[in-house]
Amino acid sequence: MKGQLSAEMIILVAVILAVVAIVAISLTKTAQNTSSAVENQTQSITDKTQQMVANFSASSEQPILLSPEKTS
Repeated sequence: MKGQLSAEMIILVAVILAVVAIVAISLTKTAQNTSSAVENQTQSITDKTQQMVANFSASSEQPILLSPEKTS
């Protein structure tokens, strides 16, 4: 008959859907782990930058010259 699905086709569709679901779950977990790692690195960089700015602001020394002054 033209409109009927065989049992093999139904099983094949179920297996394909299961594989797609497993891949989607795996990608979601990977994305969550990556997001957490990026958040930790961002926090670390922010903390170090704040420390550098605080140390620079608290310093009473003259600023460092990047190019030599002309004494003519």
